[in-house]
Amino acid sequence: QKETQKGALLSRQLLALSRSGLTGMPGAHLERYIEEAVALLRVALTPAWTVKLNFNGAYPVVPLTPGQIEQIILNLGLLAADALSGSGVLTVSLMRAGEGNLANVSDGMAVVLLLAAEAVPAAGRVDDASSTAVLDDEGGVILSVVSSMLEEVHGHVECLSSYSGASIYRVCLPQLAATERPAEEDALPAGFGDYLADWRIMLACAADEMGNLDNTLRSAGAQTERCENIMTLLGGVDDLQKNDALILDVKLLGEEVEGLLRAVLKLCPRLGVVVLCCDPAVGIPELKSAVAFAAYDEPVARLMQLLIISKALRAHRGEYVAPGG
Repeated sequence: QKETQKGALLSRQLLALSRSGLTGMPGAHLERYIEEAVALLRVALTPAWTVKLNFNGAYPVVPLTPGQIEQIILNLGLLAADALSGSGVLTVSLMRAGEGNLANVSDGMAVVLLLAAEAVPAAGRVDDASSTAVLDDEGGVILSVVSSMLEEVHGHVECLSSYSGASIYRVCLPQLAATERPAEEDALPAGFGDYLADWRIMLACAADEMGNLDNTLRSAGAQTERCENIMTLLGGVDDLQKNDALILDVKLLGEEVEGLLRAVLKLCPRLGVVVLCCDPAVGIPELKSAVAFAAYDEPVARLMQLLIISKALRAHRGEYVAPGG
């Protein structure tokens, strides 16, 4: 029975990997996509693991969709953690080619993504990695699928071990040529409409904003409501609790952004929350595992993805989710 369950789990992971390229398109916000994928990885791992994210500044556009980035990080992160018994620290680092020993990669590569799992915090230098780690059959199959996905975009992945005992995956990616970059569209990606059908979504924003988003959500079958100030929103908390998600303009929160956001999260523990702001990279670090931050000019399709991610994070908060579950 245990082997059958493992086989079913592996099948779900492989299915998710094979379908990950069907949603989204390459975008110019690599660090944001990785940050969201790491938030899901924190949900997927047991509470015994601490997940850290390191990146600095903006990065070149790479030929991967947000869905592919999510699947690469989730699967490689889980493989790295599974290579070590018990608890530990999983560090996800994003670097430009040439920044550090492990970022000295072959010509043509622009970005290096590292996923390093250590049984104890900072036991040694991760950048001393050299030898190739050994994978079991299941891990080998998943790594093979990830490798094939990366080879299609002229990237590659390597499985390493450091002298300190860390299990490391190094993903090398080229820059997407400007002529290959598709224009981002506001059309709803295939499958999102079915997923969002019958959702109740509150739009907390000024009266003249989000008209296009409101129409797109309604065309997908979602039920939307509008609210123009935070006091009305909190005053109708009983109705807000019946919603699946909330898209909130940060300007409505005034100077009490963090306090009011925490109040909404506490009053509505299963509400997916997307906050619109000028710079999503800033956000509120303490709340990024529960709230998705998005730019005001975010494409509608991207907001749909953030809605689903934020709802998933809230629905599974504090619970263990099996890989691929």
